[in-house]
Amino acid sequence: MAENNKILEHFRLVLTTDSPVFIGDGGKLNKKEYIRKGQTVYVPNKQKMYRALIQKKLVDKYEDYMLSSDWADLGGWLEKQRIYKETYSSWIDYTLNCDLEASGKGQVRMMTCIKDSYGNPYVPGSSIKGALRTILLAYLIDQDSKKYNGLRDRLSNEANRQRFDWNIARKKYLEGEIKDIETEALHTLKRKAEEIQDAVNDMMACLRISDSKPLKTSDLIMCQKWDMNPNGIIKTINTARECIKPGVKIEFDVTIDLRRGYPEDQRAPFSIQMLKDAIEYFARQYVRCFFKPFKELGKISGCTHINNMIWLGGGVGYVSKTIVYPMLGKDAGLTAVSDIMQKTVNNRDHHHENDQARGVSPHMVKCTRYNGELYEFGRCLVQFFEE
Repeated sequence: MAENNKILEHFRLVLTTDSPVFIGDGGKLNKKEYIRKGQTVYVPNKQKMYRALIQKKLVDKYEDYMLSSDWADLGGWLEKQRIYKETYSSWIDYTLNCDLEASGKGQVRMMTCIKDSYGNPYVPGSSIKGALRTILLAYLIDQDSKKYNGLRDRLSNEANRQRFDWNIARKKYLEGEIKDIETEALHTLKRKAEEIQDAVNDMMACLRISDSKPLKTSDLIMCQKWDMNPNGIIKTINTARECIKPGVKIEFDVTIDLRRGYPEDQRAPFSIQMLKDAIEYFARQYVRCFFKPFKELGKISGCTHINNMIWLGGGVGYVSKTIVYPMLGKDAGLTAVSDIMQKTVNNRDHHHENDQARGVSPHMVKCTRYNGELYEFGRCLVQFFEE
């Protein structure tokens, strides 16, 4: 614990990626925007490439190609113009290792990761803080379960209610119930006691997390999105993600404001030790309520050592981003999540009405393959070091 006269407590948070991690920037590259040769993807610098095409007087052909319905990949088109690797290698910004199984007839779009102004990938502090917020919320509910009985009943009743207004945006569904739970658990600061729901009362204001130190483009890989059901059957999807590869260390600066918004005789509402305990609790809940029913669990690389793990970024799935299971427990949570999936997933072919019989909801785990190993998305080892 910090000395009584300390105002700020500083830590270094280190994530070690245990599986591919995708932090998207909203961008996408289709097959006409990258070059794939075997298990390597080349991402060109568009300005350099365009200048080269101007010099070769190929701009009109290139524009026709980009506007046409011809879905030949960029590498194939360049070869038709007699432009080979020894020429286009000078245009390349970076390369990615990939393990794709999509049909050559399909359009494999690659969702790109966030990068700084120098083109280096990084992880925003808001991403890790958001993950820790969900984890801490689940832990606080577990530590004082009876306190949430009324809110628990309200959440369960609304989730299981048969009538549903399809005019409600699915991301807004249960928003009021979850907001009230968050207010009860997290809004403990006393800045505006008369307006408890105001965000200025949120204890997470005591926690500051920097953006990560820059990574290298050599830390990136291209991962295809797969869905695996409890029987181990995998559905391949023609979408790929630009991910941080396993084994990469990602560093953040963490500051806890020990007196933020508190009277002089009170301390910050949580500590690094509480965060560690919360992370361990949430990981156990994740395995117990969601991951354990999957029969092919042993084929997921690293799945047996999940203590001190968090799930971060895109593709990690519903369970790691929500508190329904921690709030309701495994059995009631399964019923509620199955009902939530039926109400909010537009594609009826997903058949979430059968999730209770399967013993898990949602009934797909998001996974990918890298270097011949099967991984789920987004799993990271968390370590804190005092500065």
